[in-house]
Amino acid sequence: MSDALQAIAREDERVVVISPAMVIGSKLEGFAKEFPDRLFDVGIAEQHAATMAAGMATQSMKPVLSIYSTFMQRAYDQIIHDICRQNLNVTIAVDRAGLVGADGETHQGVFDVGFLRNLPNITIMMGKDE
Repeated sequence: MSDALQAIAREDERVVVISPAMVIGSKLEGFAKEFPDRLFDVGIAEQHAATMAAGMATQSMKPVLSIYSTFMQRAYDQIIHDICRQNLNVTIAVDRAGLVGADGETHQGVFDVGFLRNLPNITIMMGKDE
């Protein structure tokens, strides 16, 4: 994902990445190195990350919210109200979706499709949907 984001960001300066303490786990170090002013690690603050992405989208930015599936649950209200209901151009790059084995029980991302699929103005795609 990071390589693709870097390529896109080279072509469009409006692309920014927001991560709630998942930069290393999501392999975004390369993006951070190349675009240090366009990657925002907000710490363990998933709700803030989603609302920040929404705010940036209202200003014609193209935010990518990089978030682990299991921790996206913390930002569910913000995804509904701040992103989907306003039909904002935010890409949510979900990491650790599905069964993740060695990452442990708290990192099993098995609910994301279930809780996102009923939201308005959202498209759910997987890498296979290229």
